[in-house]
Amino acid sequence: MPKATDSSIGDATDETITGTPDEGDYSRRGFMEAAASMGAAGAAAGLSGCTEQFGGSGGDSKTKGEKDFIFWTMRGYIPEVTKNIKQAAKGFEKHSDSPVNVSTNVIVWNQVFPKWNASIQGRTTPNVSEMANEHAVNFGSLGATAPVTDIYDSYDDWYGPMEAWASWDDKKWGVPWFVETRPMYYRKDLLEKAGHSKPPKDWKELVKIGKDVVKETGNPGYIEPGARDFTTGQHMFAYTANAGGKFYSKKDGKWQVELDSAGSLFGHLFYASLKKAWNLTADGWTSQDSSATDKFFRERDAGMAHLGAEDARLARTKEHAGLRDNVGIQPMPEGPLGKQWSFRGGSCLSPFTDDVSKHDVGNLSNEFVKYMMQPDNQSDYFAASAPVFMPVRKSQEQMDLFTKNPTKLPDDWLDAFVTQAQETRRYGVYGGGQDTPFLGSVEGSTTGYSQAISAILGSNKDPKEALVGMANSVRNEANKKLDYTLKNKSEKPSLDDAPKEVQDWITGSNNTPKIWNPYE
Repeated sequence: MPKATDSSIGDATDETITGTPDEGDYSRRGFMEAAASMGAAGAAAGLSGCTEQFGGSGGDSKTKGEKDFIFWTMRGYIPEVTKNIKQAAKGFEKHSDSPVNVSTNVIVWNQVFPKWNASIQGRTTPNVSEMANEHAVNFGSLGATAPVTDIYDSYDDWYGPMEAWASWDDKKWGVPWFVETRPMYYRKDLLEKAGHSKPPKDWKELVKIGKDVVKETGNPGYIEPGARDFTTGQHMFAYTANAGGKFYSKKDGKWQVELDSAGSLFGHLFYASLKKAWNLTADGWTSQDSSATDKFFRERDAGMAHLGAEDARLARTKEHAGLRDNVGIQPMPEGPLGKQWSFRGGSCLSPFTDDVSKHDVGNLSNEFVKYMMQPDNQSDYFAASAPVFMPVRKSQEQMDLFTKNPTKLPDDWLDAFVTQAQETRRYGVYGGGQDTPFLGSVEGSTTGYSQAISAILGSNKDPKEALVGMANSVRNEANKKLDYTLKNKSEKPSLDDAPKEVQDWITGSNNTPKIWNPYE
């Protein structure tokens, strides 16, 4: 299978943020006070059942002569993946030079945030947890997670965007475990009925082919999630970045919120144009979250769709085997910058400190992270989850999944996912060039930045007002973590200041589809 090429972080800087805690200044009092402010609701659920709620073997490690070790993962919705991850984690018992008893606990994403916070307060965290790097950095600023710089630096083949995602305060805080990305899916038969033998190579062709599908078949030409949920906001960011906009920037060591910038305004108007200008999407779009969008496409009712990896994984099952015959997958079409960027999901592995962990295991946490990162060890659960799990390093492309393809997925599907895995950006770190503590708390409280676009689509709210409101909410949340103050703004963005690459979309010049513009 062809291998992906490396990709840089774009035009993001690599400056470090100022005013971070002194190295080693991780007092129990400091992070417990901070954790209390962010997780009181989670703690209120009670810690009396910590052994059952937060994991643990329930054994007496002193009696058994081995250390109890807890690992948390959010991979519970695919039984085969859960089984393989648990088996891999259990294998650490034989791999380790020290006697250890590993317990893997599966926590669902919508429950893990209060569980993390409550376990920090109760000093009952797992030893290692799956999380996003934003959360690892956030907890690291509280002294609850430990840096993993030595582990990260022991590999020299990371994909370009991983560096910024893992970095804060001149250290690495989470070892990227896998990425989950979102390419373009298309129905071959509907495109052919619309007179097209190939999927779109850029945004202009996306609109053109989508319109032709609607005209010739009566089906929606292109669908995205439109309701308020994380995926909506994530894809909204991807369009903004592809058009030269950002959600954040950093100047003179200080972060700035760009959600109410001209570039963000264009991105939101482009997204809204999928319905309001070009009528490509389905009726009732504003009530379709990511799950509804996935289901809509699997029922073969749309020409093209921007979807996650779960839809392709389902094609391995008998129930959805028909998807393999009539669906193509490719990286996202080029945007105005000439890039094919898609949002990057995924997870890292991060060790909690012994100061907050339920079990004191010393250096075993770092050894466990290194063990779980070995390509030979990852082979089974990457193959079981493909294409949900995609590589973060070049050497991972040598796993059997990509060289032998033991799955029922077409080779060209996996090729598309591997290629798209490098052409990714993530809303917070893109523009700032590194992670920072406020991103984990902000992004956990914003529904992934979907408030503005869902208000525009569902409530006909003025786009400029919606963006200013969302941006100020983010500034207020960020101020809880920063040692300087981001001031709220009232000035509204103008399309006159949008990046030059998108001006033809605003005016409809040079054979470019014109976006919906309520301000003309």
